[in-house]
Amino acid sequence: GLYDMEASAFFSTAIRFSSAELVHSLKIIGDNRDQPPELDKSIVSALVSEQIRPITGFAKSLIKLNEKTCYE
Repeated sequence: GLYDMEASAFFSTAIRFSSAELVHSLKIIGDNRDQPPELDKSIVSALVSEQIRPITGFAKSLIKLNEKTCYE
């Protein structure tokens, strides 16, 4: 599996305030072995815009899960 050190610290704190199934992080990867990082605000904005539908769908599913767990 993958392990993200920054997300690990976030997760360990966030689960103190929420249930684990509602704690997530999305990582935008804009570089790789063949293309070093050259990120700026406009590139990050474009990367997010390209994936806004799946991000929104994921967020909506978490909202539904939260509503379901809060009212059971």
